[in-house]
Amino acid sequence: MPETYQDLVGRALGEASATGWTLRDGETWCMVTPPCHAPRQQGWKLHLSATPASAPEVLRCAAPVLVAHACAFKCAVSPRVTAELTSVRAPRAQSGKFLTAYPLDDDQLRVLAEELHTATRSLVGPAILSDRRYRPDSLVHYRYGCFARPRELNDEGIYESRLRAPDGTFVTDERNPWFSPPPWARPPFAPPVPAPPGRRRGAPVVLAGRYVVREAVRHSNRGGVYRARDRRTGEDVLIKEARPHVGATSDGKDARHWLRYEADVLSLLAPLGITPAVGEVFESGGHVFLVEDLIDGESLQRWTTERLARHPEGLVPVPVAWGLARELTRLVGLAHAAGFVLRDLKPGNIVMAPGDRPVLVDMECAVRAGERAHVVGTHGFTAPEYLEGPDRAEEGGPPPAPGPGVDCYSLGATLLYATTGVVPLLAEDSPPRRAAGDRIAALVGTAAPAAPALRALAPLVLGLTADGPGR
Repeated sequence: MPETYQDLVGRALGEASATGWTLRDGETWCMVTPPCHAPRQQGWKLHLSATPASAPEVLRCAAPVLVAHACAFKCAVSPRVTAELTSVRAPRAQSGKFLTAYPLDDDQLRVLAEELHTATRSLVGPAILSDRRYRPDSLVHYRYGCFARPRELNDEGIYESRLRAPDGTFVTDERNPWFSPPPWARPPFAPPVPAPPGRRRGAPVVLAGRYVVREAVRHSNRGGVYRARDRRTGEDVLIKEARPHVGATSDGKDARHWLRYEADVLSLLAPLGITPAVGEVFESGGHVFLVEDLIDGESLQRWTTERLARHPEGLVPVPVAWGLARELTRLVGLAHAAGFVLRDLKPGNIVMAPGDRPVLVDMECAVRAGERAHVVGTHGFTAPEYLEGPDRAEEGGPPPAPGPGVDCYSLGATLLYATTGVVPLLAEDSPPRRAAGDRIAALVGTAAPAAPALRALAPLVLGLTADGPGR
Protein backbone atom coordinates (compact mmCIF):
# COMPACT_ATOMS: atom_id res chain seq x y z
CA MET A 1 0.00 0.00 0.00
CA PRO A 2 1.34 3.47 -0.84
CA GLU A 3 2.18 5.74 2.05
CA THR A 4 -0.50 8.22 3.02
CA TYR A 5 0.24 11.90 3.48
CA GLN A 6 -0.14 11.31 7.22
CA ASP A 7 2.52 8.57 7.05
CA LEU A 8 4.92 11.00 5.38
CA VAL A 9 4.28 13.70 7.98
CA GLY A 10 4.68 11.14 10.78
CA ARG A 11 8.03 10.09 9.39
CA ALA A 12 9.16 13.74 9.27
CA LEU A 13 8.07 14.27 12.86
CA GLY A 14 10.00 11.22 14.07
CA GLU A 15 10.87 11.65 17.72
CA ALA A 16 9.36 15.15 17.70
CA SER A 17 5.91 13.53 17.75
CA ALA A 18 6.53 12.67 21.40
CA THR A 19 7.16 16.31 22.35
CA GLY A 20 3.66 17.64 21.78
CA TRP A 21 3.27 17.93 18.01
CA THR A 22 -0.28 17.28 16.86
CA LEU A 23 -1.63 16.00 13.56
CA ARG A 24 -5.34 16.56 12.99
CA ASP A 25 -7.31 15.56 9.91
CA GLY A 26 -10.18 17.67 8.64
CA GLU A 27 -12.41 17.31 5.62
CA THR A 28 -9.92 19.05 3.33
CA TRP A 29 -6.73 19.68 5.30
CA CYS A 30 -4.40 17.82 7.61
CA MET A 31 -3.22 20.36 10.22
CA VAL A 32 0.21 19.84 11.80
CA THR A 33 1.12 22.01 14.80
CA PRO A 34 4.11 22.16 17.15
CA PRO A 35 3.71 22.16 20.95
CA CYS A 36 2.25 25.30 22.57
CA HIS A 37 1.37 26.66 19.15
CA ALA A 38 -0.23 30.13 19.27
CA PRO A 39 -1.13 31.12 15.70
CA ARG A 40 -0.94 34.69 14.51
CA GLN A 41 -4.17 36.19 13.27
CA GLN A 42 -2.66 37.37 9.98
CA GLY A 43 0.57 37.88 8.09
CA TRP A 44 2.64 36.63 5.19
CA LYS A 45 2.41 32.87 4.68
CA LEU A 46 3.87 30.37 2.27
CA HIS A 47 2.13 28.01 -0.14
CA LEU A 48 3.68 25.08 -1.97
CA SER A 49 1.97 23.81 -5.11
CA ALA A 50 1.94 20.22 -6.32
CA THR A 51 0.23 17.84 -8.71
CA PRO A 52 -1.32 14.54 -7.61
CA ALA A 53 1.82 12.79 -8.86
CA SER A 54 4.36 15.16 -7.26
CA ALA A 55 2.50 15.75 -3.97
CA PRO A 56 4.02 12.85 -1.97
CA GLU A 57 7.54 13.91 -2.89
CA VAL A 58 6.77 17.59 -2.19
CA LEU A 59 5.54 16.61 1.28
CA ARG A 60 8.47 14.24 1.84
CA CYS A 61 10.90 17.09 1.06
CA ALA A 62 9.04 19.98 2.72
CA ALA A 63 7.81 18.45 5.99
CA PRO A 64 11.29 17.91 7.54
CA VAL A 65 12.16 21.55 6.84
CA LEU A 66 9.03 22.80 8.56
CA VAL A 67 9.41 20.42 11.51
CA ALA A 68 13.04 21.47 12.00
CA HIS A 69 11.89 25.11 12.32
CA ALA A 70 8.87 24.22 14.52
CA CYS A 71 6.58 25.85 11.95
CA ALA A 72 2.91 24.95 11.85
CA PHE A 73 1.60 23.81 8.47
CA LYS A 74 -1.24 22.07 6.75
CA CYS A 75 -1.43 19.90 3.66
CA ALA A 76 -4.19 18.32 1.62
CA VAL A 77 -5.68 15.45 3.60
CA SER A 78 -5.62 12.95 0.72
CA PRO A 79 -4.69 12.48 -2.94
CA ARG A 80 -8.37 12.90 -3.82
CA VAL A 81 -8.33 16.41 -2.33
CA THR A 82 -5.08 17.23 -4.13
CA ALA A 83 -6.70 16.23 -7.41
CA GLU A 84 -9.69 18.47 -6.63
CA LEU A 85 -7.43 21.42 -5.72
CA THR A 86 -5.64 21.20 -9.06
CA SER A 87 -8.52 20.17 -11.30
CA VAL A 88 -9.55 22.21 -14.32
CA ARG A 89 -12.76 23.18 -12.50
CA ALA A 90 -11.08 24.27 -9.25
CA PRO A 91 -11.47 27.93 -8.20
CA ARG A 92 -8.71 29.87 -9.94
CA ALA A 93 -7.51 31.70 -6.84
CA GLN A 94 -7.23 28.56 -4.69
CA SER A 95 -5.90 26.12 -7.24
CA GLY A 96 -2.62 24.37 -6.55
CA LYS A 97 -2.35 25.16 -2.82
CA PHE A 98 -1.21 21.76 -1.64
CA LEU A 99 0.65 22.89 1.50
CA THR A 100 0.44 26.05 3.60
CA ALA A 101 3.12 27.10 6.12
CA TYR A 102 2.40 29.56 8.94
CA PRO A 103 5.72 31.20 9.95
CA LEU A 104 6.12 32.81 13.36
CA ASP A 105 7.32 36.03 11.74
CA ASP A 106 8.69 37.40 8.48
CA ASP A 107 12.28 36.51 9.40
CA GLN A 108 11.33 32.86 9.70
CA LEU A 109 9.30 33.14 6.51
CA ARG A 110 12.36 34.27 4.56
CA VAL A 111 14.49 31.40 5.89
CA LEU A 112 11.77 28.86 5.18
CA ALA A 113 11.14 30.16 1.66
CA GLU A 114 14.75 29.57 0.66
CA GLU A 115 15.03 26.17 2.31
CA LEU A 116 11.71 24.95 0.91
CA HIS A 117 12.65 26.21 -2.54
CA THR A 118 15.95 24.33 -2.38
CA ALA A 119 14.29 21.16 -1.10
CA THR A 120 11.62 21.06 -3.82
CA ARG A 121 13.33 22.73 -6.78
CA SER A 122 13.26 19.61 -8.99
CA LEU A 123 9.52 19.01 -8.51
CA VAL A 124 6.51 20.34 -10.39
CA GLY A 125 3.26 22.09 -9.55
CA PRO A 126 0.97 24.72 -11.07
CA ALA A 127 1.33 28.44 -10.49
CA ILE A 128 -0.85 29.70 -7.61
CA LEU A 129 -2.57 32.72 -9.11
CA SER A 130 -3.44 34.46 -5.82
CA ASP A 131 0.23 34.40 -4.77
CA ARG A 132 3.59 35.58 -6.01
CA ARG A 133 6.27 33.01 -6.73
CA TYR A 134 9.30 33.12 -4.47
CA ARG A 135 11.52 32.60 -7.52
CA PRO A 136 10.75 31.90 -11.17
CA ASP A 137 9.48 28.33 -11.56
CA SER A 138 9.60 27.74 -7.78
CA LEU A 139 6.89 25.70 -6.08
CA VAL A 140 7.10 28.19 -3.19
CA HIS A 141 4.61 31.07 -3.28
CA TYR A 142 3.64 33.72 -0.76
CA ARG A 143 0.64 35.91 0.04
CA TYR A 144 -0.66 38.06 2.88
CA GLY A 145 -3.77 36.75 4.60
CA CYS A 146 -5.50 35.41 7.67
CA PHE A 147 -3.93 32.54 9.60
CA ALA A 148 -6.94 31.55 11.69
CA ARG A 149 -10.36 30.42 10.54
CA PRO A 150 -12.85 33.18 9.68
CA ARG A 151 -15.04 34.26 12.56
CA GLU A 152 -16.82 37.28 11.08
CA LEU A 153 -20.32 37.02 9.64
CA ASN A 154 -20.92 39.19 6.59
CA ASP A 155 -24.25 40.72 5.57
CA GLU A 156 -25.22 37.49 3.78
CA GLY A 157 -24.70 35.42 6.93
CA ILE A 158 -21.53 33.78 5.63
CA TYR A 159 -18.31 33.58 7.64
CA GLU A 160 -15.50 35.45 5.93
CA SER A 161 -11.85 36.12 6.68
CA ARG A 162 -11.09 39.71 7.65
CA LEU A 163 -7.77 41.50 8.00
CA ARG A 164 -7.07 44.18 10.59
CA ALA A 165 -5.50 47.29 9.04
CA PRO A 166 -2.95 49.39 10.99
CA ASP A 167 -5.67 51.96 11.80
CA GLY A 168 -7.78 49.28 13.47
CA THR A 169 -10.37 48.92 10.70
CA PHE A 170 -11.20 45.58 9.11
CA VAL A 171 -11.08 44.64 5.43
CA THR A 172 -12.01 41.41 3.67
CA ASP A 173 -9.16 39.00 3.04
CA GLU A 174 -9.71 38.81 -0.70
CA ARG A 175 -8.49 35.75 -2.55
CA ASN A 176 -8.26 37.02 -6.09
CA PRO A 177 -6.72 35.08 -8.99
CA TRP A 178 -3.90 37.66 -8.98
CA PHE A 179 -1.44 38.90 -6.37
CA SER A 180 -3.34 41.54 -4.40
CA PRO A 181 -2.04 42.12 -0.87
CA PRO A 182 -3.57 44.97 1.13
CA PRO A 183 -1.78 48.25 0.38
CA TRP A 184 -0.31 48.49 3.88
CA ALA A 185 1.28 45.00 3.82
CA ARG A 186 4.91 45.39 2.80
CA PRO A 187 6.08 42.34 0.79
CA PRO A 188 8.80 40.32 2.54
CA PHE A 189 10.86 39.93 -0.63
CA ALA A 190 12.11 42.26 -3.30
CA PRO A 191 9.71 42.56 -6.24
CA PRO A 192 10.43 40.42 -9.31
CA VAL A 193 12.86 41.76 -11.85
CA PRO A 194 10.79 43.80 -14.33
CA ALA A 195 10.44 42.43 -17.81
CA PRO A 196 12.72 43.98 -20.43
CA PRO A 197 11.27 46.90 -22.36
CA GLY A 198 8.84 45.71 -24.97
CA ARG A 199 5.09 45.88 -24.97
CA ARG A 200 3.98 49.08 -23.30
CA ARG A 201 1.34 48.94 -20.60
CA GLY A 202 -2.12 48.86 -22.14
CA ALA A 203 -0.86 47.84 -25.58
CA PRO A 204 -2.60 44.93 -27.34
CA VAL A 205 -1.53 41.41 -26.41
CA VAL A 206 -0.15 39.57 -29.44
CA LEU A 207 0.27 35.79 -29.28
CA ALA A 208 2.70 33.91 -31.51
CA GLY A 209 3.49 37.24 -33.18
CA ARG A 210 0.26 36.88 -35.10
CA TYR A 211 -2.92 36.86 -33.02
CA VAL A 212 -4.06 40.17 -31.51
CA VAL A 213 -6.21 39.40 -28.47
CA ARG A 214 -9.39 41.48 -28.55
CA GLU A 215 -11.26 40.15 -25.53
CA ALA A 216 -11.35 37.37 -22.96
CA VAL A 217 -14.43 35.23 -23.56
CA ARG A 218 -14.02 33.49 -20.21
CA HIS A 219 -11.45 32.51 -17.60
CA SER A 220 -11.10 29.20 -15.81
CA ASN A 221 -8.45 27.34 -13.87
CA ARG A 222 -7.58 25.47 -17.06
CA GLY A 223 -6.75 28.78 -18.78
CA GLY A 224 -8.48 31.55 -20.69
CA VAL A 225 -10.54 31.52 -23.88
CA TYR A 226 -9.91 34.54 -26.08
CA ARG A 227 -11.26 36.20 -29.20
CA ALA A 228 -8.40 37.40 -31.38
CA ARG A 229 -7.71 38.87 -34.82
CA ASP A 230 -5.37 36.95 -37.09
CA ARG A 231 -2.99 39.52 -38.61
CA ARG A 232 -2.25 37.31 -41.60
CA THR A 233 -5.82 36.62 -42.67
CA GLY A 234 -7.69 39.52 -41.06
CA GLU A 235 -10.19 36.98 -39.65
CA ASP A 236 -11.33 36.65 -36.05
CA VAL A 237 -10.37 33.38 -34.36
CA LEU A 238 -10.96 31.68 -31.03
CA ILE A 239 -7.92 30.83 -28.89
CA LYS A 240 -8.03 28.38 -25.99
CA GLU A 241 -5.28 28.30 -23.36
CA ALA A 242 -4.02 25.44 -21.18
CA ARG A 243 -1.92 26.19 -18.08
CA PRO A 244 0.96 23.92 -17.02
CA HIS A 245 0.26 21.20 -14.41
CA VAL A 246 -3.45 22.03 -14.09
CA GLY A 247 -5.72 18.99 -14.14
CA ALA A 248 -2.65 16.75 -13.95
CA THR A 249 -3.21 13.03 -13.49
CA SER A 250 -0.97 10.33 -12.07
CA ASP A 251 0.27 9.49 -15.56
CA GLY A 252 1.64 13.03 -16.01
CA LYS A 253 -1.02 14.27 -18.43
CA ASP A 254 -2.37 17.76 -17.74
CA ALA A 255 -4.51 20.45 -19.38
CA ARG A 256 -1.85 20.99 -22.04
CA HIS A 257 -2.01 17.36 -23.13
CA TRP A 258 -5.80 17.46 -23.38
CA LEU A 259 -5.80 20.67 -25.38
CA ARG A 260 -3.47 19.07 -27.90
CA TYR A 261 -5.71 16.00 -27.85
CA GLU A 262 -8.75 18.19 -28.57
CA ALA A 263 -6.92 19.68 -31.55
CA ASP A 264 -6.40 16.16 -32.92
CA VAL A 265 -10.11 15.35 -32.48
CA LEU A 266 -11.17 18.59 -34.17
CA SER A 267 -8.86 17.90 -37.10
CA LEU A 268 -10.80 14.67 -37.73
CA LEU A 269 -14.34 15.95 -37.08
CA ALA A 270 -14.16 19.45 -38.58
CA PRO A 271 -13.96 18.23 -42.21
CA LEU A 272 -17.33 16.49 -41.57
CA GLY A 273 -18.93 19.81 -40.63
CA ILE A 274 -19.38 18.82 -36.98
CA THR A 275 -16.95 21.16 -35.22
CA PRO A 276 -14.84 24.29 -35.80
CA ALA A 277 -11.66 23.81 -37.83
CA VAL A 278 -8.20 23.93 -36.23
CA GLY A 279 -5.85 26.76 -37.11
CA GLU A 280 -2.74 25.78 -35.20
CA VAL A 281 -1.40 24.73 -31.81
CA PHE A 282 1.52 26.63 -30.30
CA GLU A 283 3.30 27.00 -26.97
CA SER A 284 4.25 30.23 -25.20
CA GLY A 285 5.73 30.59 -21.74
CA GLY A 286 4.98 26.95 -20.99
CA HIS A 287 1.28 27.44 -21.81
CA VAL A 288 -0.30 25.68 -24.79
CA PHE A 289 -2.72 27.52 -27.10
CA LEU A 290 -5.20 26.13 -29.61
CA VAL A 291 -6.38 28.38 -32.43
CA GLU A 292 -9.66 27.42 -34.06
CA ASP A 293 -12.33 28.97 -36.26
CA LEU A 294 -14.57 31.41 -34.42
CA ILE A 295 -18.21 30.37 -34.73
CA ASP A 296 -20.34 33.49 -34.90
CA GLY A 297 -23.13 32.66 -32.49
CA GLU A 298 -24.00 31.84 -28.89
CA SER A 299 -24.17 28.69 -26.83
CA LEU A 300 -27.36 26.66 -26.93
CA GLN A 301 -27.64 27.37 -23.21
CA ARG A 302 -27.84 31.14 -23.81
CA TRP A 303 -29.89 30.67 -27.00
CA THR A 304 -32.52 28.78 -24.98
CA THR A 305 -32.55 31.26 -22.11
CA GLU A 306 -32.96 34.25 -24.42
CA ARG A 307 -35.67 32.61 -26.53
CA LEU A 308 -37.70 31.64 -23.49
CA ALA A 309 -37.31 35.15 -22.08
CA ARG A 310 -38.26 36.81 -25.39
CA HIS A 311 -41.56 35.02 -25.74
CA PRO A 312 -44.08 35.98 -23.03
CA GLU A 313 -45.54 32.49 -23.14
CA GLY A 314 -42.04 31.03 -22.79
CA LEU A 315 -42.31 28.78 -25.83
CA VAL A 316 -39.91 27.63 -28.54
CA PRO A 317 -41.72 27.22 -31.90
CA VAL A 318 -42.28 23.61 -32.86
CA PRO A 319 -40.59 23.94 -36.32
CA VAL A 320 -37.49 25.46 -34.69
CA ALA A 321 -37.36 22.64 -32.14
CA TRP A 322 -37.69 19.99 -34.84
CA GLY A 323 -34.96 21.64 -36.90
CA LEU A 324 -32.63 21.66 -33.89
CA ALA A 325 -33.41 18.02 -33.11
CA ARG A 326 -32.72 16.91 -36.69
CA GLU A 327 -29.41 18.78 -36.89
CA LEU A 328 -28.12 17.64 -33.50
CA THR A 329 -29.08 14.05 -34.28
CA ARG A 330 -27.26 14.31 -37.60
CA LEU A 331 -24.10 15.74 -35.99
CA VAL A 332 -24.01 13.13 -33.23
CA GLY A 333 -24.60 10.41 -35.81
CA LEU A 334 -21.67 11.67 -37.89
CA ALA A 335 -19.41 11.66 -34.84
CA HIS A 336 -20.44 8.07 -34.06
CA ALA A 337 -19.88 7.03 -37.67
CA ALA A 338 -16.37 8.52 -37.40
CA GLY A 339 -15.74 6.23 -34.42
CA PHE A 340 -16.10 8.76 -31.58
CA VAL A 341 -18.23 8.89 -28.45
CA LEU A 342 -18.63 12.52 -27.30
CA ARG A 343 -19.41 11.82 -23.58
CA ASP A 344 -20.05 15.49 -22.67
CA LEU A 345 -22.74 16.66 -25.09
CA LYS A 346 -24.66 19.49 -23.38
CA PRO A 347 -26.11 22.94 -24.17
CA GLY A 348 -22.90 24.69 -23.12
CA ASN A 349 -20.91 22.66 -25.66
CA ILE A 350 -23.15 23.54 -28.61
CA VAL A 351 -22.87 26.88 -30.44
CA MET A 352 -25.86 28.09 -32.43
CA ALA A 353 -24.52 29.63 -35.64
CA PRO A 354 -26.63 31.93 -37.86
CA GLY A 355 -29.78 30.25 -39.11
CA ASP A 356 -30.08 28.29 -35.85
CA ARG A 357 -27.42 25.88 -37.08
CA PRO A 358 -25.75 23.94 -34.21
CA VAL A 359 -22.00 23.33 -34.10
CA LEU A 360 -20.33 21.07 -31.54
CA VAL A 361 -17.45 22.58 -29.54
CA ASP A 362 -15.15 21.61 -26.63
CA MET A 363 -14.26 18.13 -27.77
CA GLU A 364 -11.64 17.24 -25.14
CA CYS A 365 -13.92 14.52 -23.69
CA ALA A 366 -14.54 12.76 -27.01
CA VAL A 367 -12.91 9.32 -27.21
CA ARG A 368 -12.57 6.56 -29.73
CA ALA A 369 -15.13 3.84 -29.17
CA GLY A 370 -13.49 0.97 -27.31
CA GLU A 371 -10.68 3.04 -25.82
CA ARG A 372 -10.14 3.26 -22.09
CA ALA A 373 -10.87 6.60 -20.49
CA HIS A 374 -11.61 8.04 -17.06
CA VAL A 375 -15.26 8.83 -16.44
CA VAL A 376 -16.18 12.42 -17.31
CA GLY A 377 -19.37 14.31 -18.04
CA THR A 378 -21.84 16.83 -16.65
CA HIS A 379 -24.52 16.04 -14.10
CA GLY A 380 -27.94 16.51 -15.65
CA PHE A 381 -26.77 15.88 -19.22
CA THR A 382 -24.62 12.75 -18.93
CA ALA A 383 -26.32 9.42 -18.24
CA PRO A 384 -26.16 8.87 -14.46
CA GLU A 385 -25.50 5.15 -14.94
CA TYR A 386 -22.23 6.09 -16.64
CA LEU A 387 -21.30 9.16 -14.61
CA GLU A 388 -21.78 7.37 -11.28
CA GLY A 389 -20.07 4.19 -12.42
CA PRO A 390 -16.57 3.06 -11.41
CA ASP A 391 -13.65 5.12 -12.69
CA ARG A 392 -11.38 2.11 -12.55
CA ALA A 393 -11.61 -1.23 -14.31
CA GLU A 394 -10.93 -4.45 -12.42
CA GLU A 395 -7.34 -4.48 -13.62
CA GLY A 396 -6.75 -1.00 -12.16
CA GLY A 397 -6.68 1.19 -15.26
CA PRO A 398 -9.46 3.42 -16.61
CA PRO A 399 -12.63 1.59 -17.67
CA PRO A 400 -13.57 1.10 -21.33
CA ALA A 401 -15.25 4.10 -22.92
CA PRO A 402 -19.06 3.94 -22.97
CA GLY A 403 -21.02 3.10 -26.08
CA PRO A 404 -22.95 5.59 -28.24
CA GLY A 405 -25.95 5.27 -25.92
CA VAL A 406 -24.33 7.70 -23.49
CA ASP A 407 -24.55 10.40 -26.18
CA CYS A 408 -28.15 9.46 -26.95
CA TYR A 409 -29.07 10.18 -23.34
CA SER A 410 -27.22 13.52 -23.52
CA LEU A 411 -29.02 14.40 -26.75
CA GLY A 412 -32.41 13.67 -25.18
CA ALA A 413 -31.56 15.70 -22.07
CA THR A 414 -30.31 18.57 -24.24
CA LEU A 415 -33.52 18.66 -26.27
CA LEU A 416 -35.56 18.63 -23.06
CA TYR A 417 -33.60 21.66 -21.90
CA ALA A 418 -33.81 23.46 -25.26
CA THR A 419 -37.62 23.20 -25.35
CA THR A 420 -38.35 24.02 -21.70
CA GLY A 421 -35.27 25.57 -20.04
CA VAL A 422 -35.42 22.74 -17.49
CA VAL A 423 -32.02 21.31 -16.47
CA PRO A 424 -32.73 17.58 -16.03
CA LEU A 425 -30.55 17.24 -12.94
CA LEU A 426 -31.80 14.19 -11.08
CA ALA A 427 -31.61 14.28 -7.29
CA GLU A 428 -31.01 11.16 -5.22
CA ASP A 429 -34.02 8.92 -5.61
CA SER A 430 -35.70 7.15 -2.70
CA PRO A 431 -35.90 3.34 -2.82
CA PRO A 432 -36.80 1.59 -4.96
CA ARG A 433 -34.63 3.65 -7.28
CA ARG A 434 -36.01 4.24 -10.73
CA ALA A 435 -33.98 4.16 -13.93
CA ALA A 436 -32.88 7.57 -15.18
CA GLY A 437 -35.01 7.14 -18.30
CA ASP A 438 -38.12 6.61 -16.18
CA ARG A 439 -37.40 9.77 -14.21
CA ILE A 440 -36.85 11.77 -17.40
CA ALA A 441 -40.20 10.45 -18.60
CA ALA A 442 -41.82 11.86 -15.46
CA LEU A 443 -40.18 15.24 -16.14
CA VAL A 444 -41.41 15.21 -19.73
CA GLY A 445 -44.91 14.29 -18.63
CA THR A 446 -44.95 17.21 -16.19
CA ALA A 447 -43.45 19.84 -18.53
CA ALA A 448 -45.00 18.84 -21.89
CA PRO A 449 -48.54 20.21 -21.35
CA ALA A 450 -47.18 23.77 -21.21
CA ALA A 451 -44.56 23.31 -23.96
CA PRO A 452 -45.83 22.39 -27.45
CA ALA A 453 -42.27 21.90 -28.73
CA LEU A 454 -41.57 19.33 -26.03
CA ARG A 455 -44.91 17.61 -26.73
CA ALA A 456 -43.86 17.30 -30.36
CA LEU A 457 -40.40 15.98 -29.45
CA ALA A 458 -41.51 13.82 -26.51
CA PRO A 459 -41.29 10.44 -28.30
CA LEU A 460 -37.77 11.29 -29.47
CA VAL A 461 -36.62 12.55 -26.03
CA LEU A 462 -38.10 9.50 -24.29
CA GLY A 463 -36.59 7.11 -26.81
CA LEU A 464 -33.14 8.66 -26.48
CA THR A 465 -33.07 8.60 -22.68
CA ALA A 466 -34.88 5.32 -22.09
CA ASP A 467 -32.11 2.76 -22.40
CA GLY A 468 -29.17 4.49 -20.74
CA PRO A 469 -25.51 4.27 -21.75
CA GLY A 470 -25.65 0.62 -22.71
CA ARG A 471 -27.90 1.27 -25.68
